Amino acid sequence: MLGALQLLSSNNGVRGSDTHLPFSRSWSAPKSKLARRTVAGFALALTVAVSIAPGPAAAVPANSTVDVSNDPGGFMGQHDTRWRSRAAKGVNVRISGLCASACTILLHHIPRDKICVTSGARIGFHTASQFSGTDQLLDYYPADIRAFIFDRGGLSPTMMWMTAPEVYRYFKKC
Repeated sequence: MLGALQLLSSNNGVRGSDTHLPFSRSWSAPKSKLARRTVAGFALALTVAVSIAPGPAAAVPANSTVDVSNDPGGFMGQHDTRWRSRAAKGVNVRISGLCASACTILLHHIPRDKICVTSGARIGFHTASQFSGTDQLLDYYPADIRAFIFDRGGLSPTMMWMTAPEVYRYFKKC
């Protein structure tokens, strides 16, 4: 198992700031049937562990304000679970810094009137590592956010940024 964790944590030849985004790496499936089953089993075990493990969402009190200031993203399922839980608690969200990649899933769960942004907000969009994940992200975004994305050519592997002052057209100022 440690070897598989090391495989997932290596940068697989990705340079620069993308090395912290686990789904931005290119990866080839193993050639042998046994290796594919091993990888598939590990992925399933990891998914189950992440799904049932208590995360930061458990520590957020109801009706509180969550400050998003340094979230580069990560696994879509983990962010989906986190923001669904927080939305159920009625939290407000203040985006005061980086919210990129899977972090943007919060736009699906948190009502717009509960989100505010500061002048330092940087919201980043890009394709998911799997085509179906990209479709899911686009379905999650409100229509005006999808229009913002499509007006700029659609999602691509390169990060597309929404920053001030443009971000104020979509979200209220804090």
